[in-house]
Amino acid sequence: MRLISAAKMRSAQNAIGNMDPYRKGLRDIMLSLPRSGACEKIIKPYVTEGKGGGTAVLLVTSNQSLCGSFNVNLVKAFERMELTKDNTTVYAIGRYGFRHLQREGYVCVDLCHLSAHADYDSSVALSKELVEGFMSGRFSKVFMLYPHFKNAVSQPVTLENYLPMDAGFLGADADEEMDYIVEPSPEHMLETLLPMVLRLTLHTMLLDSTVAEHAARSMAMQTASENAEDLIQELSLQYNKLRQQAITSEILDLLGGQTNNN
Repeated sequence: MRLISAAKMRSAQNAIGNMDPYRKGLRDIMLSLPRSGACEKIIKPYVTEGKGGGTAVLLVTSNQSLCGSFNVNLVKAFERMELTKDNTTVYAIGRYGFRHLQREGYVCVDLCHLSAHADYDSSVALSKELVEGFMSGRFSKVFMLYPHFKNAVSQPVTLENYLPMDAGFLGADADEEMDYIVEPSPEHMLETLLPMVLRLTLHTMLLDSTVAEHAARSMAMQTASENAEDLIQELSLQYNKLRQQAITSEILDLLGGQTNNN
């Protein structure tokens, strides 16, 4: 299991590495677009927090166990958010989080299939649903709660705003703007790019969570193997001691029998 998880972790890391240039390119385009009143009108719905709507939380756990405290830390982080059950919708990616929060009485949307297979088409469909819920006023906030892959031994729980978006990311606070000629228009580019950025952000998060899960499972299996080896050594030592005591006892019995015969 450790070797399988390590192989899957490297595969997911390669997928993220292949996506990074594309993600950075989108960000550069967003930052370089000239701003106008029409552009600000397009951006405003994405960066303005809704009022009166509920809260949506995209919670990523794993479908399988044997990964240490990976799932427990995520559920505890969700509980620390102190959300009301009647005003919260949980999009649960992973059986552990889905089953736990469903028992607690939260409204949960079952997306457990994405925990094992985070394909881009599914990410696009989920992103569209969340954006439509935010734009329609159903959700005033959308959060992503997921494990971030920092390194092979550290997967910190991360809480991020998905919607409303950060205005700084959209270039609203950029120091300077490049003088590009944009065809057909900056407004048309923004209308196209904003949904693409949201889809890519969500898909990257899912890939990051996949890497973190496999890293946690690989480390847990390595720890389990080391503990098993230590246990084998302790039991072997105990066995040898008992065997030596039995041999010594038999020798003493034989010597005692010879002494009695003499």
